Amino acid sequence: MKQLEHVPSLRNCAFSVISVISVFLVWAGDIRAAIPNTVDNVKNVVRDYGAVGDGVVDDTTAIQNAINGLGIHDSLFFPAGKYKTTSTLLISGKTNVTLSGPRAQIICASTTDDAVKLYNSSYVTLYGFFIMNTNGGNGITLDSSVRTILREVNVWDCKKYNLYATNSWWLAAEDSYFRKCGTSYSSVYLGNGMNNTRFKSCIVSRCDNTTGVSVDCVSGFNIVFDGCDVSYSKIGINVTGSTCVNITGCYFENNETTIAFGDSTHWPAFLTVDSCWFNIQGTSPVKTGIHLIRGTDVSIRNSRFCGNGSGSTYGDTAIKADNADLSRAIIDKVPYIECDVVIDDPGHKIMKPTLENATP
Repeated sequence: MKQLEHVPSLRNCAFSVISVISVFLVWAGDIRAAIPNTVDNVKNVVRDYGAVGDGVVDDTTAIQNAINGLGIHDSLFFPAGKYKTTSTLLISGKTNVTLSGPRAQIICASTTDDAVKLYNSSYVTLYGFFIMNTNGGNGITLDSSVRTILREVNVWDCKKYNLYATNSWWLAAEDSYFRKCGTSYSSVYLGNGMNNTRFKSCIVSRCDNTTGVSVDCVSGFNIVFDGCDVSYSKIGINVTGSTCVNITGCYFENNETTIAFGDSTHWPAFLTVDSCWFNIQGTSPVKTGIHLIRGTDVSIRNSRFCGNGSGSTYGDTAIKADNADLSRAIIDKVPYIECDVVIDDPGHKIMKPTLENATP
């Protein structure tokens, strides 16, 4: 019994534990006071800057003031609404900022300006916006900006380009939709210096104007299309001056030419097409899956070309080769080709080691 007298009571134990926890919480509170609260860095374009979002009031000044007030690691939230603007929303000189509007529409009413422009910025994320610019310039313009992320962004029916990007490395577009574009413009334009660009699970479609290019890869190195849908255009993906273009797991439908590689003045290199589906059915105009105009080092693997059927006389062609240096071109493990013309290669330059089950 005397030994039990030295055992602390449960009340004393509980008091000791509560005391330790209290001291810890006081200490932790001091630590939290020294660390910025990320919630405090989320600003609301309506609550904090007076935007209205009714589609009638001009919200340009309110939104631009909100953007100008962003510091590093800040976020700007757009509540659900339709935000009318009359000039470009400029994101300039910003680092590590996020603009999010999962149910927000930005409708540019200008007749000359772009809707949104990023200039000389890095690590900027645009998330969830619906952007239209039917009367003015581009939907989104990137200039001299690095590591831009476009996530779940829809850009439709712009007067010029839906997305125009130049000198902007490490662009990542994910789960985004670019639809239609202006006459004589492409929906997505990747100009000079667009190195390490990736489109993942994106849709680019209905660019059926006179130029009719959904994605124009003019320049850049290491451009990736992963799981995208590119459809209903004169040219789906136009690779002219870009190098190391990888197209994997994509679906293509009703493009007059699905992939064009090279042109009369450019000599691109290293095109890889893997695990893609080419739906090139239709009678007018005649459709081509891959047109190898100029360039070198082409690899086409594990892809399916579905045209009007063998002997259809419609002229639909799976792969067409012109003046490219195709001495190192490979078509390998293509499980199914059903086109009037399987491979139009008058120079017989393409290596075809395992062209499986292809209609001759």
